[in-house]
Parts: sequence; structure tokens; C-alpha cells
Amino acid sequence: MLITLKDGSQIAGWFGKNSLASSESSERDIYLELVYKLEDDAWQPVPRSAGILINAGEIRYIEFWQDQTEIT
Repeated sequence: MLITLKDGSQIAGWFGKNSLASSESSERDIYLELVYKLEDDAWQPVPRSAGILINAGEIRYIEFWQDQTEIT
């Protein structure tokens, strides 16, 4: 996922089996289990990261990327 925040900053992360998206209509926060740095058109894992919780009110839009290992 690539999440663009209202301030224009971006967060790259993996929404896997340990990630969460709130189903509460008043709270649409997202927890991503893996966070990546965007460097030279490549995603590099953030060392020692335990994920990130993103408040729904800060999100402008979300881009979904297909895992290249799942493409046949």
C-alpha cells in the first residue's frame, strides 16, 4: 500500500495477515505491519519497525499494489 496523507507525505507499507483495518464506521484507522522507505524508486524495509498506525482523518488517499510474487 502507498498511503498519501493530507499534508502530502507518503507512507509505504505492507498490509499482511498481522495488519488491521478498523470496521468501526466512526474510526477507519489502519495498522500496517511493515513499513518501507521510498528510495530511488525502490521500497526498503525500515529496520526495527514494528509497523505503523495511521489515523483515518490524516489519509488523503490509498494506492494498492499487487505483490509481484503473487502474479502468475
